[in-house]
Amino acid sequence: MKGNPDRKGMTRREFLGNCAKYSLLFSSLATIPSVFHLVEHADAYNIRREWGLIKTKLSPYYTPLEGKRIRCDLCPRECVVSDGKRGYCEVRENRDGKYYSLVYGNPVTWHIDPIEKKPFFHVLPASSSFSIATTGCNFDCKFCQNYEISQARPEETANFDMPAELVVAAAKKTGCRSIASTYVEPTIFYEYMYDIGVLAKREGILNVCHSNGYINQKPLKALCKVLDAACIDLKGFTEEYYRTLTEGRCNRCWRLSRPSRRKGFMWRSSIWSFPRKTMTWMRFGRCAPGSRRSSDRIPPFTFRDSTPCTS
Repeated sequence: MKGNPDRKGMTRREFLGNCAKYSLLFSSLATIPSVFHLVEHADAYNIRREWGLIKTKLSPYYTPLEGKRIRCDLCPRECVVSDGKRGYCEVRENRDGKYYSLVYGNPVTWHIDPIEKKPFFHVLPASSSFSIATTGCNFDCKFCQNYEISQARPEETANFDMPAELVVAAAKKTGCRSIASTYVEPTIFYEYMYDIGVLAKREGILNVCHSNGYINQKPLKALCKVLDAACIDLKGFTEEYYRTLTEGRCNRCWRLSRPSRRKGFMWRSSIWSFPRKTMTWMRFGRCAPGSRRSSDRIPPFTFRDSTPCTS
């Protein structure tokens, strides 16, 4: 009984409490090998990692305005940014009237994944993909699984010093047949992804991305020249859904298919499923929002489940 010093053993409550504590301990220990594996690989390729590492490159997609302000032309947000300030994504900064990317060659993470994790099931099946991501995102999804990096600034994380040449060399050395820009929205590190694609093509390595599709037409058309496949996360089917859960716009995401129709380009989509959220707005057989042509219908898609949204 409780408070009895002569009692032997433990109560049911104590037993369950100890089970919970030890299970948490063992689950945390299980992640240590993967961390050591990452550090080991970084040392093997002489990849420097530094807290708050920022590397810049001038963006080709911005319009100068009066008073050293600029308008970003990369994604549909088209942020108007004052001198010394940053855009919505937090990784592009106006410096004396010029707009710079702060995540060119300084990814926050890299990993070797199966290509099916992107998810691609008809692009080099059963092969490995060298996956990279920087901090930042042009969405603020309430259900984001990678929010620790997608909602962070580059000075708030430990980043790798990996220029595009090193990414391609590492992918080739590890036997990866593709390089994937993923984990966060790759549009925000557009210049980095583009240059990786140019170099990867020379080595016969595919350049793929996992995107939310929130990108303007001009940069998209240029990107498609060095991009071999894209998987677009469709968060929902209505403007209300996008505004509430992503702070984005639905109709702009569906336009990605039009300039990407070229021979050899693979475009597919994945649809996030949330109880009481996505499913109530599913409308199969309809054209994409804002579309009037049957050729603009939704491409082959994959359902993806996530933690139920409680907002």
